[in-house]
Amino acid sequence: MLKAFCGNLSRPPRKVECHPEPDPFNPCEDILGNWWLRISAWVMAILSLLGNIAVLVVLLSLQFKMSVSKFLMCNLAIADLCMGAYLTSILVMDARTVVYQCNGVFIPIGPGCQIAGFLTVFASELSIFTLAMITSERWYAITYAMHLDRRLRVSTATKVMAFGWIYAATVAALPLLGISAYSKTR
Repeated sequence: MLKAFCGNLSRPPRKVECHPEPDPFNPCEDILGNWWLRISAWVMAILSLLGNIAVLVVLLSLQFKMSVSKFLMCNLAIADLCMGAYLTSILVMDARTVVYQCNGVFIPIGPGCQIAGFLTVFASELSIFTLAMITSERWYAITYAMHLDRRLRVSTATKVMAFGWIYAATVAALPLLGISAYSKTR
């Protein structure tokens, strides 16, 4: 039922009792707040998932041999795909709970939060590491453009990226081992 308030038509707020009591870190409101933000986030999540899958399909299906640049772009697409999966999990939780605080006690301590926390930290760390590698590789290629014998090889890039994957997984797993937490609000 719509009501007029200050010349605008809107729905009256729902009466919701929240336990525990709301505080600045756990307000008694929707995760995303309004429909415009919710729709925008869904569009971004879908574009992120489809776009990064398309990048992987195109780069991995080409008949040409794998170059260092293509290899690094595949790693970046995987990291961004993980971030898209994280965003999708947040949106699914938003659709399921609608009011965060009433479910707030269960969200930060559940296995879903642990998976989402791991995914977002892993994706962020791997993405930053890969972007640093891409930047370094491009700098190296430009600096030594005339020296064809001084190019970075795929085998070297694979070893460096293996370190990056191990680093990202280790940092993301620390809260699972009891070091810090994905959701410290109190």
